[in-house]
Amino acid sequence: VCLQLEAVSQPEEFARVEAKRVIVGLMRDLRGICSSCVNKRTYTLLFDWLFPAHMGLLRRCCQVYGQDNDVAIPLLKFFADFVYNRSQRISFEPNSPNGILLFKEAASLLKMYGETRLAMTQQIPEAELYAKKYKGYYVCMNILARALAGSYCNFGAMSYYKDDALDQALDVVIKMALSVPIDDLLGLAKLGTAYYNLMETLFNSHCQTLASLETNAFLHLAHSLEEAIKSVELNKQSVCSAMAAIGHLMSFYFIQMQKNTPYAGML
Repeated sequence: VCLQLEAVSQPEEFARVEAKRVIVGLMRDLRGICSSCVNKRTYTLLFDWLFPAHMGLLRRCCQVYGQDNDVAIPLLKFFADFVYNRSQRISFEPNSPNGILLFKEAASLLKMYGETRLAMTQQIPEAELYAKKYKGYYVCMNILARALAGSYCNFGAMSYYKDDALDQALDVVIKMALSVPIDDLLGLAKLGTAYYNLMETLFNSHCQTLASLETNAFLHLAHSLEEAIKSVELNKQSVCSAMAAIGHLMSFYFIQMQKNTPYAGML
């Protein structure tokens, strides 16, 4: 199936209804296979088959169908599972670049999908907000949170070689998060769980990036954490994630204050 889709050279043929159905079925099959990879051996078999031979197909699908959630969501859900280091199944050799390659592909998909969705300016009816907007947003949040917490990507090496994949992924997903009203975060369970899990991860490992945001943006994130711990609508997991994020922020602030760094003044 992958070879047949890769052989389609004309954009109009790739966007046909028949191709769309095949792509959706392929992404769901891949997600099922990936969910069944419960250890290093089986996951590595899937990774070696997909990289680098078929990653171009995933990027092309995201580029062509970024505005069509019927295709984009199955693709993103597959990749959310693909970057998920469940049971420590993602384990590469210390000198292997595979961890960085995996994160860079995730960042590339997030950037393509995120920029496409954020650029859409048409008004979405309130009844369709979840299906047409928030569903894709929460899957993107899951992808970034899982990729950051997977412990298989050397972000220090990426920074040393001035690779901006991390910055691009953070930028687009944070913009998605900021575009969601706090009331919707509190009222939609899956969206709230993904958002607060991402906030816990970001405030734990990337607080400097958050502290560098514009004041209104940072205050929006901080206010969302405050509302979470006061909410009676959120599930326990989301409330715990919000409390953990606040704890990470306080730790970051006191450490920066003791070192008298510019970040202490920003906060």
